[in-house]
Amino acid sequence: MKARKFISMLMICGLIVGTAGIVNANVREVAPYNATVPVVADFETSPLTKVNTSSAVNNVSTIERDRALVSWIEDEGGANITNKVTYSATGRYIMNYSSANYYVNKKVKLNLSTPLNQWTTTSTTGTWSPDEQ
Repeated sequence: MKARKFISMLMICGLIVGTAGIVNANVREVAPYNATVPVVADFETSPLTKVNTSSAVNNVSTIERDRALVSWIEDEGGANITNKVTYSATGRYIMNYSSANYYVNKKVKLNLSTPLNQWTTTSTTGTWSPDEQ
């Protein structure tokens, strides 16, 4: 009798743990960044996994006064896969994928650069996610 109870409890625990893994598989990832964006090169974040077909989001917390930045998403091979968004103020910026379905469950990264007409480095902080929702 005790053996049956024990086995039943193990099976229930296994079911709960297995279900939790499935439920959490589609939780979107969000990562902070704190960057000094150079003039002649891009700043790239560490990659995150895209989990659904929604747009990417960049939540800009700080940006140096009188400066601007451009943000977009790249795949791991370095190809641009969203539109580029230029901004000079804090806020929430959305980047739309050219083919969101293709990138689900793949690693992507946020890129930041200075605009072509700005010849100074720019400091910025914020959070980003490959999935808006």
